[in-house]
Amino acid sequence: MCSPGLPVDRLDNPGWTVAIDLEEATLSGRPYERTGIRRSDSGWVMATVSDDVFQASRGPVNPREVLRLFRDWATSVSDEP
Repeated sequence: MCSPGLPVDRLDNPGWTVAIDLEEATLSGRPYERTGIRRSDSGWVMATVSDDVFQASRGPVNPREVLRLFRDWATSVSDEP
């Protein structure tokens, strides 16, 4: 389980990672299709949900893209009943 808040950590390749705990949210158990975007060595994003945690990492550019991916998924209508 990740810590409270929005934990953001640095990667050494370079980049950043973020983990958002979904356990107590209405998003708990909701499917997420893995995202992988690579535009350049510094312009990349990867995101997945595992163990009720939205986990994403990105290169040093496009800092808002990870949060945009999360927001778009969180506010979209789920196909699940």
